Amino acid sequence: MMTIINAYRFRVQLPVNRTTRVLVGLTAALLLALCWGASSGALGIPPWGLFSDQADPLSVQVWWQLRLPRLLLGVAVGAMLAGSGAAMQGLFRNPLADPTLLGLASGAGLFVALWIVLFQGSAAGSLYGQFAAGFLGALSVCLVVFGIAKRQGGGSAAVMSLLLAGLAINTLAGAGGGVLAFIASDEQLRQLSLWGMGTLTNALWRTTAVALALIAFALWLLIRSARELDLLQLGESTAHAAGLDATR
Repeated sequence: MMTIINAYRFRVQLPVNRTTRVLVGLTAALLLALCWGASSGALGIPPWGLFSDQADPLSVQVWWQLRLPRLLLGVAVGAMLAGSGAAMQGLFRNPLADPTLLGLASGAGLFVALWIVLFQGSAAGSLYGQFAAGFLGALSVCLVVFGIAKRQGGGSAAVMSLLLAGLAINTLAGAGGGVLAFIASDEQLRQLSLWGMGTLTNALWRTTAVALALIAFALWLLIRSARELDLLQLGESTAHAAGLDATR
């Protein structure tokens, strides 16, 4: 019996890892923010009031069909931004790295601007069309930039080529987006502005489900690459000695 008590005391007195404390604190803050976001608005709806017998049907519908999808999508997008930012910083070994270094954001914006200007007012100008255009724009820029860097071989020359090519394409895509904004109509210009600012207005369950599936898959791929990104922090030579194909 004394052995069990001593073992319990030893387990209780073990210091909690700092990372664990931070994660628990951030998770609690996130849950509080979600509760506040679900309760606030033009129609005050406390979450605990949704499951009572006197719950207002309109409040229940607003909470489940409007607020909950928007909250989930906002959390998922935040997680994806954090994961992609960490991946970019690991790839370039720079805590200030972001998608603008490679022109990915500008490429996505340019393709979305083309889509809105060319197909505004038609069935092709739907929300999913903007999704596809943004993805293809970022992917096209990514292939061009990495294709340019691949010609320089591995090592620091490839990283420098990535940065220079990304900055150049970022400037070109920004200029192209400016030209499209200049020739766009008032309604198209409004759509471009709204897309650039971002919104959760269209976060219905069907669109949120698609986004959650894609974001979960992308985060799973990033988590699988965590070891490789950690090795890159030590330098390409050290990572290569540890068995990592740094060029790939």
